[in-house]
Amino acid sequence: MTAIHDFYAAHKQLLDISAVTTALIWVALLVAVPLVIGALPEDYFAAEEVFDASDRPAGWMAAGRLLLAAVRNVCAGVLVILGTVFLQGVSVVLLGFIVADFRGKTRLVRRFAKVKFVWKSICAIRRWTRKPPLREPVLEAKRPPS
Repeated sequence: MTAIHDFYAAHKQLLDISAVTTALIWVALLVAVPLVIGALPEDYFAAEEVFDASDRPAGWMAAGRLLLAAVRNVCAGVLVILGTVFLQGVSVVLLGFIVADFRGKTRLVRRFAKVKFVWKSICAIRRWTRKPPLREPVLEAKRPPS
């Protein structure tokens, strides 16, 4: 037991900062997940047409859009990691996928949302935020005309 006390005494400041950071991240995710899932349009998972990063014209990668895509993907990666490391649950991982910007994202998000316990989690959050329920995911949607 003294080894634990010695370790805590030697690393008190680092452990305190880690504890506060973890608590702040947990609270931020607790607020962000219902806000984002509550803000999704009712047909987010069931829209007829799919628009992914691959659907943009060849010149879409202007500096600003490229920077925005990079920031979104970094944030998405952080959310997916936080969702698994902090055991925040599938809602945070799904939020990470929703925020991301990559080819095939819509198909991945819909497959993920189609899993029974994930869908129940999404529906529970929508009920809790007093938003109308989302339409069930459609796995194969039409591609927009090229």
